[in-house]
Amino acid sequence: MKTKKTEICELNTAESVKNLLENHETVSLRKLALATDTTYTLLLKASKKPQTGVAYNPEAVNYEEVANYFNRRKIALNELDWESLSEVAQRDSKVVKDMGQFEVGKKVYLRKYPATPYEIIYKTETHIVIMLEGSTEPQSWSHKTFLLNGPQFTPRAVKSEKSKELA
Repeated sequence: MKTKKTEICELNTAESVKNLLENHETVSLRKLALATDTTYTLLLKASKKPQTGVAYNPEAVNYEEVANYFNRRKIALNELDWESLSEVAQRDSKVVKDMGQFEVGKKVYLRKYPATPYEIIYKTETHIVIMLEGSTEPQSWSHKTFLLNGPQFTPRAVKSEKSKELA
């Protein structure tokens, strides 16, 4: 009769996992979980397990448990494309946090309506007046409220129906 321990495949060692993660600093446990189609919370829990005979450090990673986590799932980490995992994704648009860039007549996109622009109608030292395209009702907001709504000059990505259901 086979036990769980004999079914575990020895693909990864603590040393190999440590070397891979230290040599690819931009690869996080979250990226690793996504790339291997595993559960991030279980991987994080394994990485934070206390080690026998070692004082507990919540910042330290338990590479032995991370290796065991992937071995139980028969995933060889050295077979992953670590170069593509190391690439840092660049966002196409940025949220602007400088009120000096928002001038009367410019169009901005906010979180509430990601694909429909607002036009800046009027601006004072403390407030901004905007109007949604196709609307006749202007809105007056303080600069702080306006910035908290994430203004940007390019349209935002619209959430898919599936991600809306999950939210």
